[in-house]
Amino acid sequence: MNILKKLSIANKILVVLVLILAISFANFVVIKNNQSTQVADGAIIDAAGRNRMLSQKIGFFAELTVIGSHHHLGILEDNKETLESAIKLYDDSFHALKYGGIAPGIANDRVLPSTIQMAHNEDIMPIVLEAEELWNEYKKNADIVANEPTFINEEINPIVYEALEFIEENNQEMLRRNNEMVKAYVKMNDAKLEKMNNLLIIFLVLSVLIVIFGYFVGQSISRPIEKLTTAGKSIAEGNINTKLPKISSEDEIGELNDTMTLMVGSIRFLKKSNKKK
Repeated sequence: MNILKKLSIANKILVVLVLILAISFANFVVIKNNQSTQVADGAIIDAAGRNRMLSQKIGFFAELTVIGSHHHLGILEDNKETLESAIKLYDDSFHALKYGGIAPGIANDRVLPSTIQMAHNEDIMPIVLEAEELWNEYKKNADIVANEPTFINEEINPIVYEALEFIEENNQEMLRRNNEMVKAYVKMNDAKLEKMNNLLIIFLVLSVLIVIFGYFVGQSISRPIEKLTTAGKSIAEGNINTKLPKISSEDEIGELNDTMTLMVGSIRFLKKSNKKK
């Protein structure tokens, strides 16, 4: 508060305004960052959730291609096309989640941030790598079902059948690993939200403190003025023995008080001189 006493009135007001602008700007940045984070994290969670569904779709159409398309060439080709599309969509989305990029059809093809480059990704990356390890084998076998001849001499191609067996055996595990990815991204988003909320609480407390500070600055200006005004009115009414308030500030109010003190002293001196005459 001693520093405030040395500041001019204009500078005191300027300090309060700067503090208000600073806290308002900080709030704005936090809110905008929070909105951007929510959009990005929402897209990440949507992409991971869709991959969870796609892993099951791949398993379903792999089985349908091998078992449900016998003697139906048109249906077989349709199933293979659907299977290939699901494999590509999953792979593109997984690549975007891990390395950053576009997951087709998610958030208007918004570019997703890279999980590898995320701060504090040590909780997520092991889960992503675990899912990727199984996905590489899952995809290899799904590609076999989609691209190799399904039937040879009206019998199921042994290579295709073996690939289907792998998919069926690992279908639930693929689902589990994808589900773990979704939960990890949701947990990451919740942690960011908690951090943002804590920052907003801090800024709210700072805003209250600035309001209190502004009140005291206002009081440091208005109270001395009120006292000087009261003393000035009394002197104007002829009460030259009126005691002037003690004002320790070094701003314009302090200078006005010193000037009034000199003025009253001069009036008293002149009055005494006139009495002697």
